[in-house]
Amino acid sequence: MFRDLVVGMAAVCNGNQDQIFRIALCNAATDQMFNHFDTSVSQVRGGQTTLNGQAGATLTFSNFEVVIRPSFVDYLRSGWAISMVAAIDYTASNGEPSAPQSLHYLGAGMNQYEQALLSVGKIVEPYDADRAFPVFGFGGIPR
Repeated sequence: MFRDLVVGMAAVCNGNQDQIFRIALCNAATDQMFNHFDTSVSQVRGGQTTLNGQAGATLTFSNFEVVIRPSFVDYLRSGWAISMVAAIDYTASNGEPSAPQSLHYLGAGMNQYEQALLSVGKIVEPYDADRAFPVFGFGGIPR
């Protein structure tokens, strides 16, 4: 008996609810199929919860549910806005800004914080409502 088996619709039928797919029962030791059931998402959603296989075997869905998970684009199209907010850790564990191995190194080129903010910012910026990124620091001792 399987409980709470979750499978993505893209993997089952590539989003086509009328596409017939096969549920195969296999021997775990040999990986050999010993029974199978053919159905579609539409059939199961429509009430066909018991499937007949070979040698009188039956497969029954006691709970079948299609959950729609919106994509990132779906959220944007529905009017949601996103915003990037960053925080920089200024605690001593990151090292002195003058040390090349420090996350805060102030030498030639960008340090790791600058690289991360730029990399993520390039992706998020076109979707950010005001295109302004608040950046906060914590753990530092003002001089």
